[in-house]
Amino acid sequence: FVFIVAFFLLERSSVLAQTYCEDKPKILFYRRGEAELVSSDGENSENHVVVSNLNKELLACVSSRNVEWTYEGEGEPSKFQESSNVDIQKYEDGSISYCLTSQITFYNKQSDTELSKHTGRYICREIGNNTNTASVYVYAS
Repeated sequence: FVFIVAFFLLERSSVLAQTYCEDKPKILFYRRGEAELVSSDGENSENHVVVSNLNKELLACVSSRNVEWTYEGEGEPSKFQESSNVDIQKYEDGSISYCLTSQITFYNKQSDTELSKHTGRYICREIGNNTNTASVYVYAS
């Protein structure tokens, strides 16, 4: 069931991603099928989200370049799964644009009862350019 939900959200995210796709990464937060732009440039963004249902909420990073996710914080996320999708747009003038959507889905170990372990800063960073980042602070409760 979680896989089906994640696949559905990834498909929806690729459509929405074209709206936000730029050279600088942007982070979208998906909850109940709705997306919200939650990031700003840099690792020290003041933006935050509250996650309460790990099986139905995810973060997606949208960029025209390859990106990777990192976690910073006092927590200890038990696991998160990363998946990616690339949209290619061809225009009448022959130009091509690429938009990468990299999403992370949070998972709890069955023994985990503390969602707060997922609390911390999640950073989406362009591979090969550490200054090109977006971040959001996640409060898991």
